Amino acid sequence: MENNQPSVPLPNRRVHTVLGFLRGVSAHDTAEPLALLADDFAYSVVPSQPTPWRLTSPPLDKARFSQHLAGLFTVFASLRMSPTDMLEDDTSGCLVVCATTWGCSGLVSAADATLLVRLSSDGKLIEEIEEIADF
Repeated sequence: MENNQPSVPLPNRRVHTVLGFLRGVSAHDTAEPLALLADDFAYSVVPSQPTPWRLTSPPLDKARFSQHLAGLFTVFASLRMSPTDMLEDDTSGCLVVCATTWGCSGLVSAADATLLVRLSSDGKLIEEIEEIADF
């Protein structure tokens, strides 16, 4: 799938892509985030500390991630992801995104999230997201 983002210098293009993804998630819009994902996209949640009681699940492909997002939007009347910091590695084309998430499903909850985001070589598509979680 071709992404028709404006011509932006590569480091800024990566940040622009990730911010577009977060903006779409915060707007409860699956179209914008999915348009920024590569066809072979993979999403996984990894525990912050490896322990026997922390379960991991297999990575989600683009189609299953779409279902995952739709499910989150159903559970959380409002879901927002606001980046607090980003660190870019020009060598690998990856970004580490620290964000605060807010959600409401009867009770308002907030949590910090860390996303490891790998982008395509041109910075226009997200190839992989690993979310580091404490649960």
